[in-house]
Amino acid sequence: MAKRVIDISGFWPAGEDGEPQSINSVVTDLMKTPLQMTRYTLEKAKSGDLTGADVDTIDKLLELCSRWTGKKVTYDDITTEKED
Repeated sequence: MAKRVIDISGFWPAGEDGEPQSINSVVTDLMKTPLQMTRYTLEKAKSGDLTGADVDTIDKLLELCSRWTGKKVTYDDITTEKED
């Protein structure tokens, strides 16, 4: 049976070397900002395994992805069906 998950891997930013930024780097960048969230949440969302989050966290992820891409990202853009 499929389950709905949050997957932000397609929006994940690249570092100066062109490689994806590390989770720790992103967590550090977000510290003490309104978009601060846990390493666990970002890691699960990046790997496409985040199955539950409160509304505030989803809003933060949407805002973060929108900032990274320079365009409005919607709920449908960050969610997908994943087989168990």
